[in-house]
Amino acid sequence: MISANSALKLLTAGIAAVTVASGCATAKKGEMAAAAAASTASTAAAATPMSPETYTVKQDDNLWHIAGLEVVYGDSFDWPIVFSHNRAQIKDADLIFPGQVFNIPREFAPREVANARAHARNRGAWSVGPVEATDTAFLAANPI
Repeated sequence: MISANSALKLLTAGIAAVTVASGCATAKKGEMAAAAAASTASTAAAATPMSPETYTVKQDDNLWHIAGLEVVYGDSFDWPIVFSHNRAQIKDADLIFPGQVFNIPREFAPREVANARAHARNRGAWSVGPVEATDTAFLAANPI
């Protein structure tokens, strides 16, 4: 196994920056509100070392935003990694809750990063409701 930083560098080398609009919903004070996030995916690994092994969800967070944080992965397309490694807590990738504490894996196979990014790029629109079939298929095809 290689470190997350090494895997990210290998998979992002030479790729142009891509602007993507996405988001998911976060429950807040008894109501579910859709949160949209626009982000530019970085082509380089984070300049600062990634450190936290856990992340506590804040109000209005979504998996796209969390994965994009420099101290997490620095690339929003890596949100399926957070999703798959926290499947006991995340029933629907579109709905996470403030106070949840997610494990942030730091070592995984390059194949896991490639599969996660392919899923993130090809997943349908974010919506709260039934769990997307593509998310269920991704989890089934990528056991941790």
